Amino acid sequence: MYALFKKEVRYFFTSAIGLTIIGLFVVLNGLFLCVFKTDYNLFNAGFADLLPFFRLSSWLFVFLVPALTMRSISEEKRSGMLSLLFTKPVSTLQIVLGKYLGVLFLLFITLLPSVIFVYMLWVLGNPVGNLGIAETVGSYIALFLLIATFAAIGLWASAIGSSQMVSFVLAAFLCFFFFFGFDQLLSLLLPDATGYGLQVHFQLQQIFALVGCSLGGGIAWEMAALAPELFQHLVIVAADWKATDWIIGNCLLQEQILKNSNNPLHDARLHAMLCYRTPLSLKMKFERTTHAVSQLYNVESWLLHHGEKLHKRFSLTAYKLMNQLVKTIDISRERGSFAAAVAPITAKITIISTDSDLYFVPQENRDTVAELQELGKEVNYYEIHSVHGHDAFLIEHPQLEYFFRNIF
Repeated sequence: MYALFKKEVRYFFTSAIGLTIIGLFVVLNGLFLCVFKTDYNLFNAGFADLLPFFRLSSWLFVFLVPALTMRSISEEKRSGMLSLLFTKPVSTLQIVLGKYLGVLFLLFITLLPSVIFVYMLWVLGNPVGNLGIAETVGSYIALFLLIATFAAIGLWASAIGSSQMVSFVLAAFLCFFFFFGFDQLLSLLLPDATGYGLQVHFQLQQIFALVGCSLGGGIAWEMAALAPELFQHLVIVAADWKATDWIIGNCLLQEQILKNSNNPLHDARLHAMLCYRTPLSLKMKFERTTHAVSQLYNVESWLLHHGEKLHKRFSLTAYKLMNQLVKTIDISRERGSFAAAVAPITAKITIISTDSDLYFVPQENRDTVAELQELGKEVNYYEIHSVHGHDAFLIEHPQLEYFFRNIF
């Protein structure tokens, strides 16, 4: 098997087709991502995002992978080498695996030059490094799994005929069909196919509980409004069904920091941390003490530390999106009113606030509970007693656990 693996790799680097495939991949990506004024152009997006590269590469590999695999087995059959291989102490599975792993290795080599696009966006990002590494790595894994599927299709097409051209055409057609044509065929045969998702695929008739905290609570309200009969319990923690004027104003301040600061993530986090705590919480934590080395007040050191942590692990694009989501929480939008939005919801609703929350203030939730009760909804309301403000649901675990016991 290892000998077959080496043979595939050696042929790739000693034949014109290997260099041609790498060259086409790099040149076409370079032209569409950096030169041509198309939807794939990285500089037209306005933010550091490699999605155009992954979308374009998926289409390129629909044709490049069949070009790489078309000779893998068909050429062995044409030259008589396949019959000779069967006389050796190697099984059919080992032959197929040797060639398949060889193709995967070559495709991995083909992908390597694309790292230049990652580096380019990393350097050109504002600030430098403003690129979601986790989503980039995840997208690379997804792309590699996709081309691994194409490689399997290509090897199968190469195995059923002795003509390289027939193998290429068949593999390219099948890759195209499974990548793009299958969805189009489904939409033609089933015009209402938009209803096919997790609920239908997994036959989910009901979910026991939907729990959302902070921004997640606003999203949970929206999910419940979209699927009003899917959840048995709707649990909202430190959140609301709408963004109040206070939250909208704070989101505007966040937007201005993100637009005008030279260190936007870091500085926006300083402001946000103050929204998540209370004056008494900070007084109890720091008592106006200073840091022995830096001579900064410890509250300053703490805020700067959290700003630096967020800057290292978060992308500016994601933070802007999160801020916009908070600002636009409102399940009554396009539904007429809150009453109309919650009327179809069958879930038992539990709302948990913090008595010192200065962000999602508890009075708003008390008003929501009163309105839900007037509508005849089954609703329970609890308050966390804490000095820590919005972040209390992350700190006061015993209280939260006690409230959850009535549900789980």
